[in-house]
Amino acid sequence: MSGRGQRSIRTTVASVVALAMLVASATSSAAQDVALLSGDGTTEPSQAESVGDDLKTVVDVEAERFDGFDRVTFTYAGDGQPGWFVLYEDEPMSDGSGLPIDVDGDVGLRVVLTGIALPPDATAVTFEDDVAGPDGGIVNEVVNDGIFEGHHTFVIGLDDEVPYRIGVVDDPSRVVVELVHDVPAGGVATGQGGGLTQNGWVFALSAVGLVLLGAAALTWRRRIG
Repeated sequence: MSGRGQRSIRTTVASVVALAMLVASATSSAAQDVALLSGDGTTEPSQAESVGDDLKTVVDVEAERFDGFDRVTFTYAGDGQPGWFVLYEDEPMSDGSGLPIDVDGDVGLRVVLTGIALPPDATAVTFEDDVAGPDGGIVNEVVNDGIFEGHHTFVIGLDDEVPYRIGVVDDPSRVVVELVHDVPAGGVATGQGGGLTQNGWVFALSAVGLVLLGAAALTWRRRIG
């Protein structure tokens, strides 16, 4: 085979590898836009009982924006899972003092996690900060109202009531609240643990097609070489 043909093959191989890496990157990025919880959500109150006798400790809180929803994640330590009581309030009040909770927004989604240990008995360092909302999201902030009688209360500040989903996800153990907004054409991909949005699939499959074309070109050049 001529040096020219070898260079062409090397170039094609490099292109195929680069495209394969692009597919992997697209898949990873699109997976981040996946709803961990299924369903359309609700604006009605919801509750669930805690599981396991061990008291839990909230150790981290995050607020993130995704394609079609914002996600607030309460990571916790301890066996089993916390229970919860969730409802919308126009003027949320503190469980301990009875005073109004200062939260950014016209409405607050109160998330009360139950089966929670008081700080002296906590299995890890208890999370105590407020959390700012994500850029471009609908969550303005998440206010930590603290622990009272085994209940850890947070208030999610919003401008309007929107449907929410709530559930428990493992690895790490966390309670997840997803607040739905601006659902794109084709909807938001849902399902426990992963998947791709519609746009993610289109991009990934297009990249796969380019990889296959590159492989075909490589085979053809080998034959004529």
